[in-house]
Amino acid sequence: MNIQRYKPGQWRLTWELGRDAATGKRRRETRVVTGTRAEAARIWRERQAELDALDQAQRDPSVRSLADLLAAWLADIASRRRPSTVESYTYVSRRFLEPTLGSVSLRDLTPERVNEALDRWRDGPRADRRPGAVGPRTIHAAFRTLRACLSWGVRHGWLTTTPLQAVTAPPLPPRDAQWWDAETARRFLERTADEWYWGVWALALLTGMRLGEILGLRWQDVDRAAGVVHIRQVRGRHARVTFGPPKTHRSLRPVALDAATLAVLDRQARIQAAQRERLGADWIESGLVVTTPFGTPASHRNVNRAREAAQKRAGVPLLSFKDMRHTHATLLRQQGVDWRVIADRLGHTEVSFTAQTYMHSDLREQREASAKVAARVLPEMGHTNGHTPPTDVCP
Repeated sequence: MNIQRYKPGQWRLTWELGRDAATGKRRRETRVVTGTRAEAARIWRERQAELDALDQAQRDPSVRSLADLLAAWLADIASRRRPSTVESYTYVSRRFLEPTLGSVSLRDLTPERVNEALDRWRDGPRADRRPGAVGPRTIHAAFRTLRACLSWGVRHGWLTTTPLQAVTAPPLPPRDAQWWDAETARRFLERTADEWYWGVWALALLTGMRLGEILGLRWQDVDRAAGVVHIRQVRGRHARVTFGPPKTHRSLRPVALDAATLAVLDRQARIQAAQRERLGADWIESGLVVTTPFGTPASHRNVNRAREAAQKRAGVPLLSFKDMRHTHATLLRQQGVDWRVIADRLGHTEVSFTAQTYMHSDLREQREASAKVAARVLPEMGHTNGHTPPTDVCP
């Protein structure tokens, strides 16, 4: 009970109304009444009973929908989670959860309804309207987002239990990493040298930086004298232009550059300067190392589309951007670089994670080791019988 003396014979009454669903700000109701403290206490209790009844009605699963819960959850985490995380949750909510389950009341949100939504996601069109089915990783991300939202709802009294307890999570298939050998990587960079985003490919293959790190890199983060770039911010993954700190403390790191990689950055600066002069007042200065041809921040989606098209034109096996980063780590390991150095360069928290992720990738070393054993055990069969191992892409 919040009753404070205001003036002789007057009392200030305050009721807590929770947080605003849109802004997340704390809300209160205040009133000054005249009379004795006992009379003020009676007025406070009567109004509190009305608010409790209203709050109960608002939280009644029969009238509150999943869309209401999603809005409250996203507003609550907006100031406490990384911008890129909130952006990702918002994107998945709008593309998947709201269209299929948003109008369902929390009372009717049964395991059967969730399973129906999972089937619709599997059979329905892609969120980006591109041809083909929705991928299993995207479906898994939608399920993860729904689980996070419902768990928040249970903790905050919207639900007594989550229906996902009786739903089997969609499987997340293992990702078979691929990479290029050094010759293929060189061939790709040679054949795409006139591409606007060539600097992105080169930095990925030469530094192992993540795409968000490259798109968030500013010229002020480049220390040419020391031969270092400092990863201090990343570009959000979705359409809205957002920048924020890297996901982990280890990702907030310096990345050492050799003379050739510094030359790539110098080339990028010259290309930007020429484009800035060509456009004049139409150039939009952002201070970023990688931009669109107009100077604005480049998006993950457009850069990935350009990457895929460039790889097809270059006639090399298609790799995702993550696999281009994988290529850098694999080539380092093939040069005998220590796991600790590779982990530091990639921004991994644990060396064990780096080793586990990339230990399986170097099949060439396995073949060489196997050949040495075969030469000693079966010297008369130390030939290949016409079979040659793959070189371009190593699964």
